Amino acid sequence: MNSIGNIRIALGALALEGNYHQRPLVPPILEPPADQQLAFHAFAVGVQIYTWTPNPTNPALFSWVFKAPEAVLFKADDRDDAVGLHYAGPTWEHKDGSKVVGTVLQRSPSAVPNAIPWLLLQAVSNAGHGKLSDVTYIQRVNTTGGTAPTAGGDATHLEARVPYTAEYYFYRAHRSTIDEVTEWNRNMLAALFKSGLSPLVATRAGAIVSAAVYDAVNGIDRHYEPIHVAANAPRGASQRAAAVQAAYASLVNLFPTQKPDLDAQLAVSLSAIAGDEAAENSQSVMQGIDWGQAVADAIWAWRSTDGFTPAPPAFLGGSAVGQWRPTPPAMAPGAGPQFAYMTPWAISSPSQFRPAGPPALTSARYTADFKETKSMGSASSSIRTADESIACQFWAGSSVTYFWNRVAVSLMGAERHTTLLEKSRLLALLNIALADAAIACWDAKYTYVFWRPVTAITLGATDGNPLTIEDSSWTPSIVTPAHPEYPSGHSTASGAAAALLAEFFGEETSLSFDSDVMIGVTRSFTSFSAALDEIKDARIFGGIHFRAACNDGQATGQQVANYILKNSLLPLHGKRGDRGGEHGEHHGRHGDRDD
Repeated sequence: MNSIGNIRIALGALALEGNYHQRPLVPPILEPPADQQLAFHAFAVGVQIYTWTPNPTNPALFSWVFKAPEAVLFKADDRDDAVGLHYAGPTWEHKDGSKVVGTVLQRSPSAVPNAIPWLLLQAVSNAGHGKLSDVTYIQRVNTTGGTAPTAGGDATHLEARVPYTAEYYFYRAHRSTIDEVTEWNRNMLAALFKSGLSPLVATRAGAIVSAAVYDAVNGIDRHYEPIHVAANAPRGASQRAAAVQAAYASLVNLFPTQKPDLDAQLAVSLSAIAGDEAAENSQSVMQGIDWGQAVADAIWAWRSTDGFTPAPPAFLGGSAVGQWRPTPPAMAPGAGPQFAYMTPWAISSPSQFRPAGPPALTSARYTADFKETKSMGSASSSIRTADESIACQFWAGSSVTYFWNRVAVSLMGAERHTTLLEKSRLLALLNIALADAAIACWDAKYTYVFWRPVTAITLGATDGNPLTIEDSSWTPSIVTPAHPEYPSGHSTASGAAAALLAEFFGEETSLSFDSDVMIGVTRSFTSFSAALDEIKDARIFGGIHFRAACNDGQATGQQVANYILKNSLLPLHGKRGDRGGEHGEHHGRHGDRDD
């Protein structure tokens, strides 16, 4: 690191200079979103550092493990003009003091043999004020070298520094498309990923942040019913500053250890508000900040009494036929039993849309479901296709909060003239629908306490049904979640999200999902129904659900969404017409525009 430290000192004396370059030709998976524009380009010369590391499960086995990059960034490939540094994080630091830290989204092999892959990365934090302070995506292309050594290490060679070169392209959102609501929705998803929250608990966090942002923005605009906080903002307060502060304060409440990163993101956002062509006066910005903080505090105080804490005693189910009990490999107690009785956001009670329950063990429906999951969901299934196996992993890899917020932001980006209020309202509706769908689902899960396929199939001889043949060695193709089977949590939440978004954008809308876990894999559909069908199949073919749980869960989620659409965040004083006029027509789906 001495060389890096010396170069940093040298760079501090250099003046900021322009840098212009055309976008590179890359595989489609490495393209940043359409709303991104090239902001900066640099050539990198340095090393990829690897350490000779014992295998955590077998210390006798060693391998080269990537540690960090260490490179100098140059303005041109002649290497005469150093403009920055690249080091662990992965972090890029410009000579003007601005920084960006990224996380890998996509990979593609280099065209050069024995070269590290090309990458698309997304920014997870920014710092400083300069070239990199508002970068949102980074590409690494045209790589040479940098791959791990082929020869092993030894006691005297525990670190390898492999030379490499690459080009980095840095992108920011088009100035006309940057808005604080979608930017902080992105920050929220990044914070959720870093926190490691379970998909269930993430629904609550997503609702807290989105509710605070909406009530903050709407409290200034005053067009719709609030979620919780009455519209008492000072006249003239900045909506943009209110949205930023409400999101920031909510995320700090949820993830206090992430405060340094959130502080950096806050500084970038407030600097953009103060510095763009439509800069707002300082009094307006401060009023917006104060109002956003007040709303976040009120939402946090409200939801702190929702029953999420304290957690109840461990739930271990029972050993009766058809009853859930801990499942392999973890044999963990039931997750999130308190969600079964938590205070909902919009529906009247957790049991309001409770489904009828799983089919009887001797019924034809259960028999058919048993056979389908047993054959399609087995880890050794010979009839499940490769693509179906990928889908199982994909939908199990991330959270419904990530999947559906990403889709919502993408669809809003394709709509022109969508206001800050409209965006905050849609994301609030989406996230309270996800949260209430989770609560409704968990009410049913802990009411019926139905066994998982891994239990049902290995104990098939005990269920009183001669057509459900036991297989004591059967295992599912993906790991079984630690909570009762009926209904499916994913199908319930996704049913709610799809119903809500279809009301705004139309059922026959093309949509594409990416993953923050399975980098480089996407799933695309021509309608919301098609997406829901694959999600249901993925839970069954993954061996963790029966079809009744997926069908009934989806129906429950749709009921939750329809209730929320009819009863929550409605226009005030009848200014926007009735609900049918608000969402019913394809060209007027939002109904809350001011044009």
